[in-house]
Amino acid sequence: MLLLFVVLGLGAHDLHHSISRAEAVTVHFDFAQEGDFSFQSYELYGPANSEIPFAVGRTDALGRAVFMPHEAGRWTLKAFGEEGHDAVVEIDVDEALHVRPSAPQSSLLERLALGLGVIAAIFGLLHLITQRKTNETL
Repeated sequence: MLLLFVVLGLGAHDLHHSISRAEAVTVHFDFAQEGDFSFQSYELYGPANSEIPFAVGRTDALGRAVFMPHEAGRWTLKAFGEEGHDAVVEIDVDEALHVRPSAPQSSLLERLALGLGVIAAIFGLLHLITQRKTNETL
């Protein structure tokens, strides 16, 4: 009888695993200047509970947080970098558990260059219009 309990108890502490191929959501983080956001902590909140994290972890060596949603709705990923460089990403998952990929965000320098270009174009057009009016009056 004792032998039966020993044999049955041997499998009680086995850790089983399975390997499968499944679709996952990948969120890539990097800094505009330095780029590296590797091994930074994050918290993932599911649609059902915004108070208790569904998962916690660290980004991988390439600055990615990866998860597999199991229900539709808005998922929130909060990434915490050093020196207060944090980010909050909202991810909408549809009923088929798919997400729409987003385009990478532009850097501050790219947005600044675009804004200055638009302002220069507006002033260029105003200058062209005023020059045309002064030439017509001559």
